[in-house]
Amino acid sequence: SLLYTAGLVLTALVTFILIAFSLSGYYALFFLGFVFGIGFGLFWANRTFYTLRLTEDSNRNYFFSLTFTLDTVTGIIVPFIVGWVIVFGGEYSYKILAFLLFGTYLAAGLITLPLTMQPSEHVHGILTKVKGKWNIMRVVSFLFGFQSGSNFVLPSIIVLYLLGNEGTLGTVTSLGALLSAFAIYQIGKASLSHHRLSI
Repeated sequence: SLLYTAGLVLTALVTFILIAFSLSGYYALFFLGFVFGIGFGLFWANRTFYTLRLTEDSNRNYFFSLTFTLDTVTGIIVPFIVGWVIVFGGEYSYKILAFLLFGTYLAAGLITLPLTMQPSEHVHGILTKVKGKWNIMRVVSFLFGFQSGSNFVLPSIIVLYLLGNEGTLGTVTSLGALLSAFAIYQIGKASLSHHRLSI
């Protein structure tokens, strides 16, 4: 739980520093990107661990579809509000939003901090002898991360370039998230564990 909280705080702190202090320069961005990567890794590794421990194989598809739907509902509301807050909020809108982001992440981390769970068995040190499938999964994870980053950045740039301001971007993002939430929830609800690979 401590590593999970640390991951949340580091991720939010880097975002807050970038926006609130308008930092630039290669060295500053490289350092903050490095810290953000550590925080992001800590968050997702421990989030996956909690998910595996708190769910069973029979209900894991439904759990993921439910959490995705809840995330997407947030993704419907927040982009719309944030986009138009930036448009009408003036010069301090970015800093206010960065402060709210940091406060939300910190609160989430503090809520999960008391959570204790029996640790799993693990191997100490760096893994040097692994099976071929493990290396394949490493490559897949790298490509998935690259693809996820591209999907996050490129559509935003295209919408801003073609349609105008942050308010329009937030509205388009919310509409896309609404359609995605409905489709993914229905698929997850109807699928079984043996459908996982094909999905």
